[in-house]
Amino acid sequence: MTIEHDPTSDAAYIHLRPDVAYAFGEDLDTARHIDYGADQRPLGVELLNVSAGVNLADLPEPDEIARLLAGAGNLTTTFGPEDIFHYVYAILHSPTYRTRYFELLKTDFPRVPLTHDLSLFRLLTVKGSQLVALHCPNTATSIPTTGSYPVSGSNIVEAGFPRYLSPREAEPGTGTPLSVGRVYINNGNPATGSNGQYFDGVPPEVWSFEVGGYRVCEKWLKDRRKEMLSLDDLIQYQRIVTVLAKTILLMDEIDDIIPVWPLT
Repeated sequence: MTIEHDPTSDAAYIHLRPDVAYAFGEDLDTARHIDYGADQRPLGVELLNVSAGVNLADLPEPDEIARLLAGAGNLTTTFGPEDIFHYVYAILHSPTYRTRYFELLKTDFPRVPLTHDLSLFRLLTVKGSQLVALHCPNTATSIPTTGSYPVSGSNIVEAGFPRYLSPREAEPGTGTPLSVGRVYINNGNPATGSNGQYFDGVPPEVWSFEVGGYRVCEKWLKDRRKEMLSLDDLIQYQRIVTVLAKTILLMDEIDDIIPVWPLT
């Protein structure tokens, strides 16, 4: 199955069986037309006004057509630009790739190694698509929050904060070893017995995760010093922790998938 897309006319033609001769056609509506072979089976689908969206009802192989329209293939006999993008995205998130080519990446644009292994391509494409869905969700509310924010107070990120405490470090005020990591945003109010407000349940690897040379969890809060965090801010930060934790897991899975470097 292949697609021809003409952006000028906003039309697309889906070739279902390109080796079969045309016998007759049928209009489903003003924007959809199906061509048939002599065996009365569909051989192609013409779609108009594609940019307005396509009604997949009553079309042959609607799931495959949806993938083609989205720029993806079935990863068995076809692949599309979305698949290539997902493959590249997975490669660029491989920890081994980043380490192995660290010096080159400092001085030049990344070069993406290709593989002749179709099975490996499929697996990396799937992992890349999972990363893209995680980093570019349809709605932010689709991402669950991680940890908690258990102490009420001013919600102001004070000067000198954020401050991270790793698991097993002493809890301020009690000296009790922490079971999970914490990100403090202020000193709290000793008069009320508060030892500071914090995000609880932030793993060390999430706190240390860098993008562009900056620790994401640290910089996000530093950029908001002397500001009061809103409820939306608190939820967003907990979602950032979720995204980073899942990103780290997917990056490790990508490295587990790749058998050897350089790719073959």
